[in-house]
Amino acid sequence: MEKRVDGQEQPFIPAGMFRIRLPFVHYRFSWPDALIGLFVSFIYFIPVSLYQSLFDLPLEQAWALIHFSLWLLLLHNHFGDYAMGGWITASLPLIMGYLGGLPEGVDRIHGLMSIHFWLAVFMLGLGVTGLAKKAVEYMPQTLKAGILLGAGMAAFWTLFSPMSTASQTVQNFPMGIGVAGALTITLIWSYPLLVRRKTQPFLNRIAMFGLPLGFALGGVLGTVFGEIPAPQIRSFFVPADWSFLQTFSIFGVGFPPASILLGVFPLSLLIYVIAYGDFVFIETMVVANNKRRPDEKVDINNSRAHIIVGIRNVAHMLFGPHPILAGPAFTAYSAIHILRWGQGKDQVDSIYDATASSTLFLILGAYLGPVVFGAAQMTGIALGLALVCQGFVCAYVGMRMVKYTQQAGIALLMGMVIATRGAAWGLGVGIVLYFLMEFRSKKSERLEEIEPELLMEPEESKDVESAAQART
Repeated sequence: MEKRVDGQEQPFIPAGMFRIRLPFVHYRFSWPDALIGLFVSFIYFIPVSLYQSLFDLPLEQAWALIHFSLWLLLLHNHFGDYAMGGWITASLPLIMGYLGGLPEGVDRIHGLMSIHFWLAVFMLGLGVTGLAKKAVEYMPQTLKAGILLGAGMAAFWTLFSPMSTASQTVQNFPMGIGVAGALTITLIWSYPLLVRRKTQPFLNRIAMFGLPLGFALGGVLGTVFGEIPAPQIRSFFVPADWSFLQTFSIFGVGFPPASILLGVFPLSLLIYVIAYGDFVFIETMVVANNKRRPDEKVDINNSRAHIIVGIRNVAHMLFGPHPILAGPAFTAYSAIHILRWGQGKDQVDSIYDATASSTLFLILGAYLGPVVFGAAQMTGIALGLALVCQGFVCAYVGMRMVKYTQQAGIALLMGMVIATRGAAWGLGVGIVLYFLMEFRSKKSERLEEIEPELLMEPEESKDVESAAQART
């Protein structure tokens, strides 16, 4: 195992802009994060119902397509990206509406392939030219804060709003999400527990396994109180039929015709805008937590991240399209891993230990029947607990990013629009408000010169222990 020089990047094999990292050579396993990956494997089987309803695929072929999509996630952590790869979930209503308007059969397959094609063009084009890195780097802090607040508000809206149409709500799972969620955020973020971790090591160990314990408790409470049925295990291994390559790949149905490719271009561009928010979200989370981890330098390269996501979309277009596409990150779980990394070296040594361990065990769990079938009934509870953590993380990081009153107002309004109207609307509103209320071309007229700061305590001014001493 190669050891990291303090303050430098985790060891890697250089390959241009890519940084190749191998298990047990360039990163070690983090068991809390591995357990998270194992516990959430079944969530990645959610698209199975879409494969069946939209494309009438046999169940075993749908399972094989899920396995294929999961293997592609290894590209992220093993080629230099720090996020846990995921989907573009917010695009699902748009995709379902578009595909539902196409005739069943080959046309629908070509329609989904065409979306993958354009996403690959956008991702690879911006990544190779370096424009992706500049676009995210120069995005105003106010808009980044708005995206984070929007993600947090959307999570809480889904969980608590009486108008939420999602299945993973506190109303549907008051014990599985409500009680287990309260325990989970207490184990991870409780201030009294945080202060005592260094003097009472067992509390630190409990906090490390806070999310796996929350999953386990949510499943137990949900089953005991009748919120979910008892587990039903079909087989020890998940069967998979790879014959879909003959009927559901470009080698079976051919390349999409020009009419479908051109017709789906506007939708694909909108979906990229939605995915762009995830790139900003993940980078902002790493930057915010990197202040607490001077021992590890994280190479933030959005061009590389764009290329990796582009390669995944190319693979799906060729070998089997995915109804929720290939996106930058599974934001909820990436946020949790980044948060654990930001809490200190005693939690996890390297950010790649966390995300890569979770991804590898995610793939392992996808082949184990007891994991996939045994936990399939608690999909709503698991997603709900992830949203609880995502909402909490996004809220406190986003609020700390704003410094002036105009920024606070813009970020809050932008977040509300994202939560209630969607990412594209929210980003558009945020850009308009930024130029109307904050932007100044002359340096002497910028906010820091004319507007007093909000009274916000700098994060780096005190560490947790000194803050505790001041209060006692």
